[in-house]
Amino acid sequence: MTYHFNDSKGRYGSLKITILLQREGHKVSERTVGKYMQELGLRSCVAKQF
Repeated sequence: MTYHFNDSKGRYGSLKITILLQREGHKVSERTVGKYMQELGLRSCVAKQF
């Protein structure tokens, strides 16, 4: 999970990370990924488009 977060430069949230993990064959829900991210102190960076 931290690999995908760091690979996206901290931009991906729990939804996109969940999709990537499911494509790899892991059975995990978005809620579970969100809880793990919160425990690890990972927070997605939302950038405004100008």
